[in-house]
Amino acid sequence: MDQTDEEQIQALRDWWRNNGRAIVFGVGLAVAGLSGWWGYGQWQEGQARDATVAYGQFLQAERSGTDLHEVARTARQVMDEHSGSGYAAMAALRLAARQMEHGEHIAAAEALGWVVENSGDTALVELARLRQARALAAAGREDEALALVSVPVSPGFAGAYADLRGDLLYNMGRSSAAVEAYREALQADRLSSQARRFIELKLGNLDEGA
Repeated sequence: MDQTDEEQIQALRDWWRNNGRAIVFGVGLAVAGLSGWWGYGQWQEGQARDATVAYGQFLQAERSGTDLHEVARTARQVMDEHSGSGYAAMAALRLAARQMEHGEHIAAAEALGWVVENSGDTALVELARLRQARALAAAGREDEALALVSVPVSPGFAGAYADLRGDLLYNMGRSSAAVEAYREALQADRLSSQARRFIELKLGNLDEGA
C-alpha cells in the first residue's frame, strides 16, 4: 500500500472520529421517526376500529328495543370516547331523534347542541342546529329556538331555517315578521316542492287574516 492510500485511510478515520457520532445519532432519529409514524398509524387504525365497535353497540341498543337510558348511555360512550370520529355526530343525531320521540325535548336539544359544538362538518352542524331549534320550540323555549334559526346558513338550509323562523314568529304573535320569513323561505333556491306548497299555504292563511 503506498503513502497515498495510507493518507486516505487516515483521513477517513479522522473524518469518522469527528462525524461518526452525529451520523449514528441522525440515523437513530430517522429510525425513531419512522417507528413513531408507523406506531401512530397503528394507533389511528385502532381508534377507528374502537369507534366502529362502539357505534355498532349503540346501533344494537337502539334497534333492539332497549330502554332509552341504555340507548343514551351507548351513544354517550361514542360521543365521549370517539368525539373526533364521524360516528360521534351520527350517534348524537340518532339519540336526539329517539329522545324527541319520547318527549325528552331538552335532552334532545342538548345532544344536538353537542353536534353543533363538536362537529367539523358544516352541513351536519346546520342540520343539528335546525333540529335543536325544533326541540327547544317543542319544549316551549321559543326565544332560544328563534335565535338558533336567525343566523346565516348555506343555501341548502336557508329555506328550512326561514320556514321554521316563520313558524316561531307566528306562534309568538309576530305575524308581520312571520310573513317576511315565509317569503324569504320561498326565495330559497333549494326548497322541495312539498315544502314550498306548505309555506305558500301558511303564507296564504296569514295574508287572508291580515
